[in-house]
Amino acid sequence: SVFAYVEQDPLVGETMSIREALYAGTSPAMTALREYEAAAAALSSEGGDGAQKRFERATERMESEGAWDVQVLADRAVDALLPSLKDSLDRPVDGLSGGQRKRLALAGALMQRPGVPL
Repeated sequence: SVFAYVEQDPLVGETMSIREALYAGTSPAMTALREYEAAAAALSSEGGDGAQKRFERATERMESEGAWDVQVLADRAVDALLPSLKDSLDRPVDGLSGGQRKRLALAGALMQRPGVPL
């Protein structure tokens, strides 16, 4: 079971974008998503058989971890918790208020698809 814990005063990376903070989790689905994005970037920039195989493995992992729905989950979390920021997810976290940071941390925790949110 995956647990998610949000600190009373969450420390969110000051230099991260809101989008990066949302996807910073360590759940298998989030890890698979980051691997997929890296593999897609490598395939696009490098090409070749190695990059193609890496992309195929990443795609399989996305499927096995059920990570394809992470974007939908992110959209829902932002709509529910940070609606005023949904058009500016590339904005740096350091410009957010304390309340916005707390809601961002909560959205990030929910992105982990926890069995038990704490």
